[in-house]
Amino acid sequence: MALGYESTQKVRVMFTLNTRGRSINGESAVPRGYYGNAHFSPMVEVTVEELAAKPLGHILELMRQVKLDTTKDRMKSMVDLMALWRERSPFGMDRTYEVSDTKWVGGNALQFGKAELVAAGTPHAGDFTSKLISYHTKCKNKDGEDSTVVSILLPKPAMEKFTKEMTFWLKK
Repeated sequence: MALGYESTQKVRVMFTLNTRGRSINGESAVPRGYYGNAHFSPMVEVTVEELAAKPLGHILELMRQVKLDTTKDRMKSMVDLMALWRERSPFGMDRTYEVSDTKWVGGNALQFGKAELVAAGTPHAGDFTSKLISYHTKCKNKDGEDSTVVSILLPKPAMEKFTKEMTFWLKK
C-alpha cells in the first residue's frame, strides 16, 4: 500500500531457500563436493488486493506451500532457466519484494581474531531505487542476548508512508 500500486496489479514475494543440507525425496539437493552458491529463490505471486486484504499469515502460508512444493526437478529447471537468462532476464524485478533470512550465514564458524562476531551486514551493490528488500540478520541486543534485525529497503516516499503506518499500528 505504501508503494501506491493499483489493487489489481500483481506483486511477488521472493524468498531465499538454502539448499545445503536439504534432502528432497531422499536425495541430497546439493551434489557431494560442490562448494558454490546453494540457494533457490522461489516466488509467490498475488494481487495487491489479496496481499492487503488478507492477514499476513495468508502470504506466509503461500510461501510455506511453495517451499514444501520445491522439488529437485524444479531446482534443476530453475538452474537451466537462469543459464538462459544470463544475458538478460525476461522479467523485471519491479513489484517483487525479496525476503532473505541471513541469520545462519557465518554463525560461530566466522572468526576474526579474538573478538566475538555480534552482527553482520549484507553487502549491497547496484541500483537501489527499484529494489524492495528485507534482510533478517543475527545480532546481539543491548543486554547481550541474541536477537534478529529485520531491515527493510523501500524507496524513500514509500518508507515514509510505511513508517507512518507502522507507528500507528504499533501504538494500537
